[in-house]
Amino acid sequence: MLKGQVKIAGRDFDVYIADSGYNDADFSNDGIFIEFDRDERVTREELVAHDEFLEHTGGRFQFKIQR
Repeated sequence: MLKGQVKIAGRDFDVYIADSGYNDADFSNDGIFIEFDRDERVTREELVAHDEFLEHTGGRFQFKIQR
């Protein structure tokens, strides 16, 4: 699991990427977990899947993991 941060609507959030489903060590097709509730626990409800859009604070966001 890798940890980083993103800024959405002026606020910083911790994000995590991890192999999900088939463990192929290619994170670019797995999606991103965003810690909106800041409880330091990753749950499926916090996952923005690969190629999906997140609608938050009136904006629409898509995250791309690049190798």
